[in-house]
Amino acid sequence: MPDSSPLERGLKVLAERDSDMFIPKKLEAVKYGGTTLMAYPEVDHNSPAAERVFALMINKQAAESQYLDVKAVINFYASRVGLESHARVAVSQWTSRLKEKWNDPANLTVLS
Repeated sequence: MPDSSPLERGLKVLAERDSDMFIPKKLEAVKYGGTTLMAYPEVDHNSPAAERVFALMINKQAAESQYLDVKAVINFYASRVGLESHARVAVSQWTSRLKEKWNDPANLTVLS
């Protein structure tokens, strides 16, 4: 059986070494709340790590440009990677703990 061509061997080595290489996708207009954001298309755990990082950077920039509140930004990020339910649970746990501590007078310190 003949050896593969140098080009095929080179492409195989390149594919093994740079498995996180990807071609960026076109941004899409996403309605979120009362605003439209230019966001990177949804990614999942099967996407290369470099693409997931790139998507996060693009989506972070899009969310920051619209001055969304922190809760909306977290939910927006989660919606782009398919983790909406996880984000809702984490945010509700965090806010419920905050409300518990805030409403307890024993946690308040009077500064004079």
